[in-house]
Amino acid sequence: MSSTNTVSRYAILIGINAYPDRPLAGCVRDVKAVKEYLKRVSNNNNDTHIELFIAANQNSPSIGTTDTSSDDPSRRPTYRNITNALENVTTAAKPGDLVYIHFSGHGTRCEPYAEFSSQSTGDLALVLLADEKRNGSNIFLRGPRLALALNAMVEKGLIVTVVLDCCFSGSVYRREDNPKVRFYPGSEDLLSPDVLPDVEEAKEDIIEDTEMAETTTTPDPSSEGESRDASMRLNWLINPDGYSILAACGPHEEGLEREFDGETRGILSYLLLQALQHHGGLGKRLQDIYAFLQAKFRDGIWQQNPILYGNKRQGFFGTVAARSLDAHDTAVVPIVRAQDGSVELHAGQAQGVCVGDIFALCSAANAVGSGNSGLERDQVLGKVTKVGALVSQLNVDEGGEQIAPQIPISVHHVETGWIARPLTRLSLQKFRIQPSPNITSRAEWLTALNERSLDLYEDGEIGAPSFRVDLNIATEEYEIRDVESGQKITNLPPMPANSSQTEKQTSYSLCAKILEHLARYSLAKQLTTMEPADLAQSFAKSFIVQITTRSSGTVSHVGSPVVEVYHSSDKKWTFELQVENKNPSHAIYVYVHNMGPLWQVEGIDMGSYQVIPPRDDDQNFSGVVKKKLRTMVPAEMVSQGYRRCEDIIKVFVTSRPTSFDILELPKIGRVASPPKDSSSRISWSSGGHDDASGCLWAAVNFTVYTTLKE
Repeated sequence: MSSTNTVSRYAILIGINAYPDRPLAGCVRDVKAVKEYLKRVSNNNNDTHIELFIAANQNSPSIGTTDTSSDDPSRRPTYRNITNALENVTTAAKPGDLVYIHFSGHGTRCEPYAEFSSQSTGDLALVLLADEKRNGSNIFLRGPRLALALNAMVEKGLIVTVVLDCCFSGSVYRREDNPKVRFYPGSEDLLSPDVLPDVEEAKEDIIEDTEMAETTTTPDPSSEGESRDASMRLNWLINPDGYSILAACGPHEEGLEREFDGETRGILSYLLLQALQHHGGLGKRLQDIYAFLQAKFRDGIWQQNPILYGNKRQGFFGTVAARSLDAHDTAVVPIVRAQDGSVELHAGQAQGVCVGDIFALCSAANAVGSGNSGLERDQVLGKVTKVGALVSQLNVDEGGEQIAPQIPISVHHVETGWIARPLTRLSLQKFRIQPSPNITSRAEWLTALNERSLDLYEDGEIGAPSFRVDLNIATEEYEIRDVESGQKITNLPPMPANSSQTEKQTSYSLCAKILEHLARYSLAKQLTTMEPADLAQSFAKSFIVQITTRSSGTVSHVGSPVVEVYHSSDKKWTFELQVENKNPSHAIYVYVHNMGPLWQVEGIDMGSYQVIPPRDDDQNFSGVVKKKLRTMVPAEMVSQGYRRCEDIIKVFVTSRPTSFDILELPKIGRVASPPKDSSSRISWSSGGHDDASGCLWAAVNFTVYTTLKE
């Protein structure tokens, strides 16, 4: 084993073609290619440990006679061998070591039986092989049992990355005409000992973990990797900060095999390896890899959408080699080069994109987290010319007209799989800034604000400002006020008004940065289409979002919903979010964010999105997702005398997968003592649509007041 100062890597690679009745063709090739890549980039050093479990069809013409199964019984992908490998890695690895698990094979979906099961779509089960004495039958490794193994790794401090290139769905994929679908039909005796030998033991383990999570083991959100004032931690058996999972498709979609370069491969496995080989390598942020995969899948004809769960800012089987930027400022958007040559930015009205916005585009290899200087290297600029609901069009500078002459660019041909980062956000200009009369140097202020897509408000102009900047003579600090309420905005860092010219520039820049943060927060809260068209109104009727508290009942998303809860020390959930899909034929996609009292906008569902297929009793699709949440008065506020705070739980619902990463913001600043009246409230409900693409979206805000129990 390696020394205690060296980070070791452990890979468990599982590829199964040789299913007795539904053989596949590309799974063994998937994991063998991954193994060769890992060996090459690790230079075969002793700190990388790779275990390969394969079963191939020796006579399959698509595989060839040279691609055979391992003759070693301990290397066959059986239930016992795989669970033993998971346990052995957990024992051998030390905190901080890296674990990578890749499964290519059949997946199936089973009825839920555990607290942490998906009640809306059922449990995933990986289809493994039985020992030879069982005469070739298959055995299912169910999701909750796999989760227990992953949880043991995370609890030990291991950093886990999982790739599942298989189907998650049920009988809609029981199609004899498509042998390249990685789905295996379920069994009526799924829970019998012949299929899952230790199911009762697994049930007992899961029940025990569930009880502990509800009482003693669920960590206070402030003890997690990032302090969260609203947490969905109670829904997870595994701490989602400690792992990442890339899934090939949603629970209602097919995980497919296709021909690439004359060879059959799993689509996710092939494209993932492309991303690693050509766009960043190990240690690349999962967020960037996922953006690449999103673009590639959308550019293809495949009716499947990969999903990312867990910590999206984690490095892929390695340490992120990024420059020192806040992770929220490095959020990226996928780029697709359409067949007509146009360049599509996969963000739109729902993300606050405006015509005229400028984005920096680069290949995923040159993005933040790839070990180089970031998006400034080999970048191409694009200006938004048309904005749709979830997709916008870009005019891209590929060596011709300069979109922004002051910014250096390279001459490159933009391709699908590139990623983009916003440089300007013109939607922020509607939140205009009014300096008080005792603030001079308007020109310098205007320059500092314009650098952050902000604009000054001058007396006599049409409309009204959103924020006013005052100079407090007594403290020699700038203060920011909300113009509508007239109140000073609290929980901000100090903004000293320095006297020297050099220090003044620093003061202007700091104040402008905080104002940009507040404007971005306001934009995220107020995203709306004021007069939605009939199509958008119809979409808004296709779902129901509601919150149920422990004490005060259910609150619907209609109108301006307000929820009152208590912050208690028992660490139990305080309310439950429920989203129901009323559409009889189409799935909806749900994204949950917390807009907290320290001016943060955080995705709290710990995944790219939650897909809700239509209700289908035959498929055991309930059409409903329920998530338990817990809000808290932040410790920073409690220490300053606050007993109550306001959060906004913002729920986006879309008709197709997208990302809202560019809306996210970290916490900001210092908490001051509470003013006499801090009970102001803003609530908003919104929706929008895109005539051309049929993309639909809606947003719902729940204002949640959390009061500290005496």
